[in-house]
Amino acid sequence: MTGGWRFSSAERGTTPFISLGSATLRMLRNLGALGIAGLVILVAGIGLIASQNLLIAAGMALIVAGLGLVVKSLISGMLQNFGMF
Repeated sequence: MTGGWRFSSAERGTTPFISLGSATLRMLRNLGALGIAGLVILVAGIGLIASQNLLIAAGMALIVAGLGLVVKSLISGMLQNFGMF
């Protein structure tokens, strides 16, 4: 065990790459029904705005994506501090 890694991918028996399809399915399973409904409402809202003004819809989509990245980063950091991730 060198370089700070706990286990190499060979020791775990997994590959370092995850296909996009399996990652998407895993994400949808973890979200649950309420999370999927939230995603549908989010996409519908941006679609409604896009039907009126495409530039504003693009800006709103960037804001939502940025907010999602910030929240993911904060939660990952918090879980690492607790030793859970």
